[in-house]
Amino acid sequence: MRRSRARLTVLGGFLGAGKSTWLRHHLSSGVFDGACVVVNEAAATPIDDLLLSGAGRLEVVAGGCACCARKTELLALMRQVCGEPGSAVERIVIETSGLADPQAIVQAIQDDPSLAGAIEIGEVVVLVDARHGLDVLRREALARRQVASADCLILTKLDAVDVATTQRLTACLDWLNPMASRFGAVLGAETALPPDDGALAAQMPDCMADQEGAPLRAAEVTLNGTDWSMFSLWLSALLHARRPDIARVKGVIGTPAGRLLVQAVQGAVHAAAILPGPPATGDGTIVVIGRGFAGDELQRSFERFKTACGA
Repeated sequence: MRRSRARLTVLGGFLGAGKSTWLRHHLSSGVFDGACVVVNEAAATPIDDLLLSGAGRLEVVAGGCACCARKTELLALMRQVCGEPGSAVERIVIETSGLADPQAIVQAIQDDPSLAGAIEIGEVVVLVDARHGLDVLRREALARRQVASADCLILTKLDAVDVATTQRLTACLDWLNPMASRFGAVLGAETALPPDDGALAAQMPDCMADQEGAPLRAAEVTLNGTDWSMFSLWLSALLHARRPDIARVKGVIGTPAGRLLVQAVQGAVHAAAILPGPPATGDGTIVVIGRGFAGDELQRSFERFKTACGA
């Protein structure tokens, strides 16, 4: 008897949209109970998998986007998951890198002869950060492609913006993808969107970028035992000097108080959160994604900063 196909959800969204937070909430609430979760990260050192302990099975594809640089690795993993003897995987969730094109991942799976019969494409869910969404959509053609690929759009961080901002963003999304269903979320939990009378949608919103920026790249900064206070000083100086170039900062640092999750999105630093559990392999490595710097330039900057401070 032929086994039923595994249902696939592709979770996309630009850097810092809140994908891991949304997915963690839905894992804990049982929506993806027993699912195989595949985390894709552009950086070589994965971070998001540390936040998703509720997955039935957790796999990582790191060091590049699953839509291009790591496509072959992703497809091989999917064949392994679906082809294992006795495998009972009914649900697969791919959390894409913030630099990935979800539609390209869907197309790659559909074009693979062995996966087309084993996986049913369920939906492409794309998260949009309500706080930074309009600015990101103006600047980043990739963010607009992500939105256009969605079956469902989730506007996150609604508690950080006013109604007028949310309505302007909604009008922009109407232009980019009027067919997608739409929901709001705060810390992953569904939240009602403000009413939309359609007035803004009748105007061309200011979310169409004039030109594409330089490619976004991931770099890693290794702390090598440096304490939290020294790193936070360096990060503050970096964001002050190069705020327009830094799209995302994320990492886990060991401190006497516990493991701190450090995050910044579009130059705004989030309050550090303490993570449960013992130290993990990726602790002490900070991923910085942005433009205008080489892979090891930030590490050299950090080392010079420590020297200047007498550390």
